Amino acid sequence: MSNRDLLDDPAWHALTGRQNGLAVGGPKAACYRPGISPFAAITPDSGLESMADVVASGQGVVFMCADPPAGARGWKQVAEVFVLQMICARPLSQDYPGVGRELGAEDVAQMLALTELTEPGPFLEGTIEMGRYLGVEENGELIAMAGERFCLDGWTEISGVCTHPDAEGRGLAKALVAELVAGVFAAGHTPFLHVRRGSPSEQAAIAAYERLGFEAHQELMARVFVRS
Repeated sequence: MSNRDLLDDPAWHALTGRQNGLAVGGPKAACYRPGISPFAAITPDSGLESMADVVASGQGVVFMCADPPAGARGWKQVAEVFVLQMICARPLSQDYPGVGRELGAEDVAQMLALTELTEPGPFLEGTIEMGRYLGVEENGELIAMAGERFCLDGWTEISGVCTHPDAEGRGLAKALVAELVAGVFAAGHTPFLHVRRGSPSEQAAIAAYERLGFEAHQELMARVFVRS
């Protein structure tokens, strides 16, 4: 069975585990290579100061965990967001048809445009290196996508879930998530995800994930810092 304690700091366990090939840093502080993802993590006995040799001046980093670091000299906190962490501990009982195709490097420009429009969370040019991404096209335009972000021992995060406003209400994102979840289970891992809380649209997203078999696990805080 997967160790749920790892989900208290998924970025750290991804950076030091299954995704260590995408990481830069040392034994106390790590982050994804520039251009892949802004997420970073430190050990519990470390502070932001331990990121000094990892993060360049002017670079922003995101810590999303149960106990994110506090501010420190030379760092400016620019945002703080609460997110709900959800786990799909059992295979889906619903049968959703496969509607998407695998996305690759040739699709990155459209993926960036869609995520800029819908703001599902941080998505950079190299984020596609973090895992498998699926998308739906219509008339040559990417109108829905979903993929994998944090990959740690026993766990794979579903992320980047978004739909073009003109294509909402057709169940496209739900079908893509269902297909990704089936793949995660087939690989011997457990799917999890994060969703911001507060607005009616975010509450609707939580309800949709619950219908796919996800259950609330815990609340995490995401803090964004920029090194001066």
